[in-house]
Amino acid sequence: MVHSQVTKENILSTINRDGLFLLDYRLMIGGKTAYVRLKAVTMNEEGKSILIIGLLDEDAQIRQEREYAHNLSVARKMATIDSLTGVKNKHAFSQWEEKINHEIQKGSQAPFAAVFCDVNDLKAINDLYGHKEGDACIQKACQKICRIFNHSPVFRMGGDEFLVWLFGEDYVKRNQLMQQVTSLPEDPSKIKIGEIIAAGMAEYNRERHHSLAPVIEEADEAMYAHKRLVKEKIALAND
Repeated sequence: MVHSQVTKENILSTINRDGLFLLDYRLMIGGKTAYVRLKAVTMNEEGKSILIIGLLDEDAQIRQEREYAHNLSVARKMATIDSLTGVKNKHAFSQWEEKINHEIQKGSQAPFAAVFCDVNDLKAINDLYGHKEGDACIQKACQKICRIFNHSPVFRMGGDEFLVWLFGEDYVKRNQLMQQVTSLPEDPSKIKIGEIIAAGMAEYNRERHHSLAPVIEEADEAMYAHKRLVKEKIALAND
């Protein structure tokens, strides 16, 4: 890289264009890698154009800048990741929603579906066994959701609620995947508390949906309808 950049022609053309030539690279000094900056400028002296080149020790500054950039990247990632489950959080969803709405307004949004998921009877688990067991139940449900919709982004919207955005391969297989996430044991009376995920899906329709919000609302309504159906089946099986 240095050999290709540090040529008389390249240095002078860059100075003519930008006013100076800068190149950051690394050197081995005392057996250790150090960052340096090569700086070149031209000056007029007694009617002659003189090229002045200097080599600056930038190691401490560049390492500090890289550490700052790394820490900033980590902080941004942590701000969009749910600490309990490791999936995207509601803040990440807000950023994602803004992008989707922009594509919808442009009329360029590809087909997609939203799936809203909820863990059945989480409150009962928290009341009976404590919040630690409730958190474990949320984690287990999240793992199942991610395993089934393994090509789609998953967002924890709060508590035991998750939102999945289906596109591409998962969108094509959406009905099959929904059957997997909503399936019940043959004998509903043997269902363990907190084992069932209620889920509802809504498909984006560019004629009816002018933003993401109504798609999610429809998915939420479908999820609650499924939740009621599951409870009715369990109640009938236990009678």
